[in-house]
Amino acid sequence: MWDDLRDLLSGFRPAFSRRATYHWFIVVFVGFILRYDSLGVSSIVRALALPPSSYLSLLHFFHSTAWSTESLMHLWWLWLAKKDVAHTVNGRIVLAGDHTKAPKDGRKIPAVTTLHQDSETSSKPSYFRGHDWGCIAVVVKACGRFFSTPLWASIHDGLDELADDAQTPKTIRIVLMAQKIARTLGRQSYLVLDAYFAAASVFSTVVSLAHAA
Repeated sequence: MWDDLRDLLSGFRPAFSRRATYHWFIVVFVGFILRYDSLGVSSIVRALALPPSSYLSLLHFFHSTAWSTESLMHLWWLWLAKKDVAHTVNGRIVLAGDHTKAPKDGRKIPAVTTLHQDSETSSKPSYFRGHDWGCIAVVVKACGRFFSTPLWASIHDGLDELADDAQTPKTIRIVLMAQKIARTLGRQSYLVLDAYFAAASVFSTVVSLAHAA
């Protein structure tokens, strides 16, 4: 396990233009694993018993221009491809996509919008403020069981960089996300979605992307 962890962390080094930023990334990575609460940067400070002065350094890390989320994601995808852990069907990897809504209480959190609750649970409010996430994962198989390994999560607030315009439906964005992952990995894939995505626009987009490829 330690060898795999060392291999994973060293594989992320090209995503950082500065060595110091990469070292802070390792601190954050370990802090996320060891933290015992979810209270932001302060959770990492407590979990690793860091000095109080490191709090501002951690904040600067998340706003640093020496790395980007997209470059880090690409290296994560390539590392998984190198490990060849993805479950395949007819020689194609299997991707799973869906949306999830996360309530947020903060008044000044970026990209928070009013969302409609689609769940049939009566205890949940019909409308609430929060983030609408679009997520893609790859299906892996180990010890006779199937697992979902996250690849990409993006807030679908009308400003996503994948969209041609701000009005692109979020159902289409999931398809575009899956296409970008498959192209980066250089693998053909199946995309598994639930009934919410069974719309003519989704099928039309898939057909047009297949013909363009």
